[in-house]
Order: sequence, then C-alpha cells, then structure tokens
Amino acid sequence: MERIYIQNYYKEVERVKTFGGTANESSLRAPFQDLLKRYADAFNLSLIHELTVRGRTGNSVRPD
Repeated sequence: MERIYIQNYYKEVERVKTFGGTANESSLRAPFQDLLKRYADAFNLSLIHELTVRGRTGNSVRPD
C-alpha cells in the first residue's frame, strides 16, 4: 500500500511541475503533506501542519 502513496506523490509532483512550471519547496508542500498524512493515517497518527511552539527565549518558532 505504501508504494501506491509514493507513486501518487510522484504523479502529483509531475503534475505540479507541468502545470505550475516549477518544483520549488512551496509548490511541492501540498503533495508532500498529503503523502505524510496518508502514512500517518495508516498508523492512526495525526499530521499537524507547521505547528508553532514557544522557544526557550519566549519567541514563536515554527520548525520545518
């Protein structure tokens, strides 16, 4: 089943490149998040997109 997720990811990446004309990080974010969500769902986990946390110095941090 995991192979299907990866194959679908690569198809979506090609579609984004073809129609969007680019393969930069921001254009590939949605397909990659979808891939991670499918894997997480398979293990009854939740994917939290770009969770902001408070750092040690009190600043807001959004890890990649």
